[in-house]
Amino acid sequence: MRHFDIVRWLDYLRGFVPLTERAAMEEHLGGGCGHCRRVVGMLRGLEEVTGRDREYCVPAESVRLAKAAFASADPHETTGILSTVMARLVFDSFASPVPVGVRALRGAEGQQRRTLYEAGDYSVDVSLQQAGGSSQVSLVGQVTSRRTPGQPLAGLTVELVSTEGRVARTVSNPLGEFCLDYLPRQNLRLCVGVNKQSCIVVALSGMEPAASPLQPAPSSG
Repeated sequence: MRHFDIVRWLDYLRGFVPLTERAAMEEHLGGGCGHCRRVVGMLRGLEEVTGRDREYCVPAESVRLAKAAFASADPHETTGILSTVMARLVFDSFASPVPVGVRALRGAEGQQRRTLYEAGDYSVDVSLQQAGGSSQVSLVGQVTSRRTPGQPLAGLTVELVSTEGRVARTVSNPLGEFCLDYLPRQNLRLCVGVNKQSCIVVALSGMEPAASPLQPAPSSG
């Protein structure tokens, strides 16, 4: 007995075969071919499952967050595809040397930590502060263009994400400034959409501020 291959049966179910061939295939099934009946049954089940998948629309924001969570393997911008650029740390106020009298304040309640990152043509200035007696952290930042200083950067989407999803979201003001309040957690990333195709990702690991009691400066004598 001549069997039709799986590709033709798939075309049959999708209505892509000519009427004369369709009649022959239906006659073949009606003749009791167990092999082809099993193939058609399997394809019908597969089509039902994939049909349900097509009905589900993934939210655009979820797609963008997923892309922003990982640096793109290809740093070149591609039309219609969001390109993510990992920012590099160029300044950390907690890593810079300070006078002995001031050094004792580092780590005190309300002490701000300021960091500066660069990514492509942009800089991202970030300040973290955790007020004494509060578990909430305030992240204040500003995005600036290194190529064209003074360029208006209003309405940029700024999001704080973790491995569990989005933590906080805001948009920048006309000066590129933004503010986010959140509860401390590990593996945080700051994602700044600088345009429709590019997103700057700032890894904040190790940046968690820790409020601690004010310690007296060590005696010089």
